[in-house]
Amino acid sequence: MSDVGGVHLAAFETEYEAILGRAREIISSFPPHLRFRAGPPLPLWAGFTFSRIVALFPFWVDDLLTEVHSPANSLPPSDPAAIETLGLACLLGWWSYLLQDELLDQDLVQVDLLPLSIALHATATRLLQGLVPGHQAFWEAFEHLSLTMAEAQAREQHLHLPALCDLESQGSAPAPDQLYELEHLADQSALLHLPVVGTLALRGLPATHPLAQSLAEMVRQYAIARQIGDDRADCLQDLGKGRLNYVSACIVQRLWAAGAIQSFADLDAEWLASQFLSDDELFAGLQQVALDACQAAIGTLAAYKARFLRELVNRQAEQLQQSYESALGARHRWRSLFPTSR
Repeated sequence: MSDVGGVHLAAFETEYEAILGRAREIISSFPPHLRFRAGPPLPLWAGFTFSRIVALFPFWVDDLLTEVHSPANSLPPSDPAAIETLGLACLLGWWSYLLQDELLDQDLVQVDLLPLSIALHATATRLLQGLVPGHQAFWEAFEHLSLTMAEAQAREQHLHLPALCDLESQGSAPAPDQLYELEHLADQSALLHLPVVGTLALRGLPATHPLAQSLAEMVRQYAIARQIGDDRADCLQDLGKGRLNYVSACIVQRLWAAGAIQSFADLDAEWLASQFLSDDELFAGLQQVALDACQAAIGTLAAYKARFLRELVNRQAEQLQQSYESALGARHRWRSLFPTSR
């Protein structure tokens, strides 16, 4: 949701093109069937703004570390080649996750692309092993972040309406207020913190470095804001598949609290879509939560210039506002297609 023309991206176009070139070389060296599968989606992935963000994040963290460690608090210069390789590993890992996510969301009918996801993950891991082969703190963080993200994916599989009804009939359904907690949004992008951990390791800094906690919170808040925007944009499409996301889960929670439903069996996708379009208070409230997350992300950087990371978050806030204003008009047009009551 960030603007490709932003300085945080444009200033590193050369670095991104170098990373893309290496990614293409790696994929071209895959065995023939994997190489064939990667051919069609590769240009699409390369053009995604979030691909740029993932690949360039190590450069932005490295720039901030250089700022924090002034000449009076010197730090050995970073290795641009190592930062680039970290960005490449993060990019390949993101593409691997992207394939899994689309398959789980049923947006990708080509299940035969799953082996490509495995190959991309294996290659990303090999690159990371070459960068920090014996760095225990990094590999512990890598495992933790990977498990957190995988758990978020597994959790989402219970958010289909039929699955919730089955769980309810077995007496094991989640409580309505635990359907989709705000913290779960950050879990979906947990590996976005990997460039922070990796860059600290490459610069020879401990995981307890004062900047580590600030950047962890910055990434968490940014991920929450970004996911709310994505879930808002995808809400009707997801409901069309019988799937809840954070936005529609909030609608279910409000209906349950108001006594409008007493069981997951009372829900149907069309009615939830009508509530999404008619509940202006909820719509505005979710926008405020997303903007508050952006503000919190900026707040974690208050002691630093961090110009590239600041612009990343500011662009996110701008895009959230633009999409919100655009959606307001579309909501009124869509209301005529969905009944507001049953």
